[in-house]
Order: sequence, then structure tokens, then C-alpha cells
Amino acid sequence: MELGYFETSLNVQDIAATMGFYQKLGFEQLDGGVDIRNVSLQKGGCRLGLFQGYLDPARTQLIFWQGDIDAIAGELKARGVAFFRGPNQDEHGKAFMLLDPDDNPIYVLNLPVFHFNDPAYARPAEATPRTAKGTGTRLGRFILGLAVRDLEASLAFYAKLGFQLYSRQERVATIYNGDCTLSLYQGIIEPDRTQLLFWQGDIAEIAADVRAKGLPFFREPSSDDGEGFLLKDPDGHTLHVINVVRLRPPVT
Repeated sequence: MELGYFETSLNVQDIAATMGFYQKLGFEQLDGGVDIRNVSLQKGGCRLGLFQGYLDPARTQLIFWQGDIDAIAGELKARGVAFFRGPNQDEHGKAFMLLDPDDNPIYVLNLPVFHFNDPAYARPAEATPRTAKGTGTRLGRFILGLAVRDLEASLAFYAKLGFQLYSRQERVATIYNGDCTLSLYQGIIEPDRTQLLFWQGDIAEIAADVRAKGLPFFREPSSDDGEGFLLKDPDGHTLHVINVVRLRPPVT
């Protein structure tokens, strides 16, 4: 099942401040604008949507763009997946929302025009995403980390959405569908909330760049520089930059 291309969408309080934080990490602006409180950013394989006052529920959402809504919804109904909202259709497009077993919103939508409410930014929607490499120090491979209560229940749910298993340990599993890779952690992710994970970059180089740009560490790099470090953006979203030998990021 092809859900569409993936974007991690963050609820923010001050989009200019949050955008400035990610730009210091080398993210480039792809789309949108501060004036409309909706900005898309990218660095490497990490595509972020920053939304001030838009997301409902107002928390981190997994958003999949421009898939075949009718086909996807039909498959999900056949597999017994319950919809939180929709499927709906109006003059602006088609969409539906799911909640996973830990209440993470999954929003699947297809729009013919992006920013249809903002004439200065309105444009025909592409079937494939705009891309940007980002600037500066490479952060590593991006994976969205989710804290889960019941790993088996979460794996079963995401399997119905077409996710495949890449790796599995006792309380962690990594799964993927298209350009979306998730790591599910039961009781071993700290802080116990959604994290932006960046794997196998040069920890010393990245940490030096972070210090040079005046960004505070939430958790300082470990003494051997093998475990990485944590940052928090202005809205409290956690970024974990990690380089370890015992766990390997998925290859899709």
C-alpha cells in the first residue's frame, strides 16, 4: 500500500522562532511562509512541516501526501482499520485521519492545489515532493521515533497500513513504508515522547557545529561521543543525534 510521500508535521507556538532553530541546523525552506503560519523544511531525508494554529489534534502528526485516497481507504476498510475522521471529499481535495494505538495522528490527504487559502502561495500540487538537501553538517539518516505502550499492537496496526518490518529486538522495532521509516520503542525511549532521530552522523562534528551556533544541548554528548546527544526545539520537540555500533539504522 502506497500512502504517499511522508512529512513529519510539528505543532509550533512561534513559527518564526522554530523555523530559525531548524535553519541553524541546516534545514532549507521548501514551501510556505511565516506569514501564513505554515512552512515546509528539509535536510537530507528529514522533511518537516511547521504549523502554527493549524494541526487538529494539536500535536505531532504523520502526514502522507498525494496518495490515491480512494484506493488506500478501501484497503484500510477491508483490513478493519477504524477511521478517526473521514474519508472526506470537498472542492479542495480528499483526506482521512487515523489514530494509531498510542493516539498518534496519521493524516492522509490529496490536494489538487497547495495553499488554496493563501493566494500568494497557492500552486498546483505535485505528485512528488519538492526536495532540498539542506546545508552545513550532515545530521545522519532520519527516522521518526515513537514511544509505544504495546509493541505488538503497534506493529499489527502499522502492518495494516502496509509497513514492513526491517529489524526487531525485544522492545524496539523498525518499520518502513516508502520514504517513511519509524522506530517503535516500548519503555526505552527517553524522554518518553515522539523524537526526531538522526543516525550515524559524525557526532563530534555535529556537536561542534551546534555549539558554534549557540544552540543549547538538552543532553550533552557522552564522553565517548558514541551515544550522541539530545536537543529540544523551541516547542519542546526532541531531536536525538546518535551514532552507535550495536544498533543499525534501516536500509530501505
